[in-house]
Amino acid sequence: MVDENDTTTVADRTTFRFQDNNLFFKREVNAEVHDPEIEQAVSEVKLLPLIDQSWSETFFYGLGNKRV
Repeated sequence: MVDENDTTTVADRTTFRFQDNNLFFKREVNAEVHDPEIEQAVSEVKLLPLIDQSWSETFFYGLGNKRV
């Protein structure tokens, strides 16, 4: 069980929230436990999907198979 209101013992809290087929991220940092200059909080943001090729796929499909 997690006490959502316990702010004294929780050093940082990372939250992922799903809503309307979207994914949101948030990070809260307890300044009494961590240095807020180093461990920075992140206000809630909507994460955007990214589909990209790995470096090996880029070399195999992109650079290795280009026609001149």
